[in-house]
Amino acid sequence: MKIVGIIPARFHSSRFPEKVLAQLEDKPLIWHVYHAAVLSGALDEIYVAADHEAIRQTCIEYQIPCLMTGTTHQNPTSRIREAAGQVKADFYVMLGADEPMLSPCDIRQVVQTGIHAMSEVSGLPAGQRPAVVNAMGAILSAPEVFDSANIKIACSQEGYGLYASRGPVPYPKGSLNYIYKKFVSIGVYTQESLDFFVSTPKGRLEQIEEFDLLRFMEHGKRVLFTDITGSTLSVDTPKDLELIRSRYAGQKDRPYRGVIFDLDGTLLDTAEGVLESVRYTTNVMGFETPSEEMMQTFIGPPIKHSLRKVYGLDEEEADRATEVFRDRYKNYDLLKASPYDGLFELLKSLKREGYLIGVATLKREDYALTLLE
Repeated sequence: MKIVGIIPARFHSSRFPEKVLAQLEDKPLIWHVYHAAVLSGALDEIYVAADHEAIRQTCIEYQIPCLMTGTTHQNPTSRIREAAGQVKADFYVMLGADEPMLSPCDIRQVVQTGIHAMSEVSGLPAGQRPAVVNAMGAILSAPEVFDSANIKIACSQEGYGLYASRGPVPYPKGSLNYIYKKFVSIGVYTQESLDFFVSTPKGRLEQIEEFDLLRFMEHGKRVLFTDITGSTLSVDTPKDLELIRSRYAGQKDRPYRGVIFDLDGTLLDTAEGVLESVRYTTNVMGFETPSEEMMQTFIGPPIKHSLRKVYGLDEEEADRATEVFRDRYKNYDLLKASPYDGLFELLKSLKREGYLIGVATLKREDYALTLLE
């Protein structure tokens, strides 16, 4: 299987001409995107698809493979298709030349998700697999929601695109409990999907919004959107470039790139649910209810370990008690957890500042993922 990354680079950008060659930390934007793609380890070959000699010369200077494409392309997807005609591959990965904050881990994650969803290993019939798999990221500031340069994505519960707009969709009339998602320039295509794109005329919605992935959605093709964990910002104006420069300058003085949180007792107060299930388990098993001080020792460690330690159970008894606890906890008490005051504001602040956020926990993975969601 061959996976090729393509960075479509247009010289005469309408709002910010020559932006792909703009300098960030003494290197052009396309270098930063190419460098992240290389570090992802997910791509067999990587090329810049250029439309101007100045871009080609810059690629030569920085030893970046370059493919020359036409000057009349109206969108990156058609440029990728022309470049794909020069390099054969099983999958083509689009990487936005104006998104220098793309992280290697986000690129790798989207590529892995895309290849799985678009291949036989997905278990889906060919006609039900997505034509494109693309990244989306959380919007954490109100100005970004209303910025028409940010394409907002509305998805089904399975992550398939329902609509995309430069306006704020969905409109928060019935609820404010929603995190807006924006298009991020990491997309996985096949030759078939690229051929479909260039052979299909623009639909009305694409003409209105000027967003090329709407061509697939309008014509009944599935576009799967997958969340990235990192923070990114596209450079559409000189003001965007200055903002990214300030973020880079701030990161240079930081010794860390990521923050790893414990779950129980750090992100979430899970005590109520755990202790309710412990009380239920001791009652069902006929054990003496432990003191409040002893009850606190059940928060954190694996439940089987705690039951054996407190009650001196043998393996068979411990397994039976653990099953009673898990059945109760999973179905009744798991979601009694609550976030600590100020948690959401802290996480949003870390995301805005470009930190990667992770969780390390001894809690069962299915429980942890449910709680985090």
